[in-house]
Amino acid sequence: MKKQTLPCYEVYTRTDGTENVHCATCEKDKARRSYHLHRALGHEPRLRVDGQELTIAEADRLMQKKGA
Repeated sequence: MKKQTLPCYEVYTRTDGTENVHCATCEKDKARRSYHLHRALGHEPRLRVDGQELTIAEADRLMQKKGA
């Protein structure tokens, strides 16, 4: 049986060609909180899952609040 690995989430912003990583975690809830915090602050956060950058629409869908 193959071992399952947890996905790694990185929430970051990109400004003037510089990336600032705000959160790097394997916990989706922690990444979700960080993502929504930076969205609320108007920072336009981006999201990487296992090193693959998601589009804004994909990130919004993945980071939707529970029960929404």
